[in-house]
Amino acid sequence: MPILEPLDNIELKDAIVGVDDNGESYEPGWPKADYIVGNPPFLGGKRVRLELGDEYVSRMFNVWNGRVRRTADIVCYWHEKARTMVEAGQTQRVGLLATQAIRGGANRKTLERIKESGDIFFAESDRPWVLEGAAVHISMVGFDDGSETRRVLDGKPVKAINADLTGTSLDLTKAHRLRENKNICFQGPVIVGSFGVPPDVAAEMIRQPNPHGRSNADVVSPLLNASDLTGRARGWSIVDFGQMDEKDAALYEAPFEHVKRVVKPLRDRNRDSQRRRFWWRHGRAGSDVKAASAGKARLLLTPNVSKHRFFVWANGSVVATNAIAIFALDDDYSFGVLHEPMSFGRCGWGHNWRTDLATPLPQVSRPFPSQGQPQGKPMQFQQPQGNWTS
Repeated sequence: MPILEPLDNIELKDAIVGVDDNGESYEPGWPKADYIVGNPPFLGGKRVRLELGDEYVSRMFNVWNGRVRRTADIVCYWHEKARTMVEAGQTQRVGLLATQAIRGGANRKTLERIKESGDIFFAESDRPWVLEGAAVHISMVGFDDGSETRRVLDGKPVKAINADLTGTSLDLTKAHRLRENKNICFQGPVIVGSFGVPPDVAAEMIRQPNPHGRSNADVVSPLLNASDLTGRARGWSIVDFGQMDEKDAALYEAPFEHVKRVVKPLRDRNRDSQRRRFWWRHGRAGSDVKAASAGKARLLLTPNVSKHRFFVWANGSVVATNAIAIFALDDDYSFGVLHEPMSFGRCGWGHNWRTDLATPLPQVSRPFPSQGQPQGKPMQFQQPQGNWTS
């Protein structure tokens, strides 16, 4: 006589994408159950194609189109499927682990959908998780159809749990973008390739002549990444052809040859056809921030990932990587506003600031109003010369 009765509520199959005999993709059904509890896989949206392959990801996107953001972590598909089970009355409660990034960005849309059709009654917003030597931080989410009246967040009773897994009465996830904040905060350009060069290589490039008589300093600019802001700046530069066509870029001979030798071989294997075709350009040029900062002698920078939120001034000619949020502001009043306790940087938008958790600051800044600079002469202080941060 078997110890266990047959289990018909556990099935061995792909949980989120099915393929029928005709090769068509469909959403797999899950067996009816009283409760759904599990630890779904985590995989960031930027890595799904690399890890799962183009065919599978294309099927996944087609099946879940309009329900899960394409840039979301793969764990969101399990949460969304479980939500539909609750909504359809196929299960009563759900308790799932998630990447702590589920609290923000495209991932949070999944939690917003859960709250639209039901509610979150339990959550651990930021829990240490140690397994087989790997130490990470995760979130835990428990939800139902809204019938549970008690709410517990991080071990403490609360009146409500917001979609960003906070228990504050002010739900910042519902804040709307303000027109006044448009074209102020930007993500740095997405480089995609080894365009950066150390100080000695940059200096040699700038010394080299070109057939059209222009200096290579036109396309070799100071470079800052997040480590340069949080530690000692390396003094590196970056080759940046902007939106030049290949013929014009090639006239800057030394920088062009560097990119052709170092960047092009990798770009030739890139899955993105645009990045293969325009191999001498950055992956995303950052034309928006360049337009907004034109004519400004300095800009405000802050790292996206930082244990503490701080802002520094940088020369307006600096190229900051996509790990940095760039504010096209050059007045000291704005610098002060960003540091004051009630500024958006301290409002806990989406989740707490952590060294291992990034918040898209251009999205964060838009819903928070600025008081504007007071009337009278703008407050400015003398700035040092050169390519600097402070």
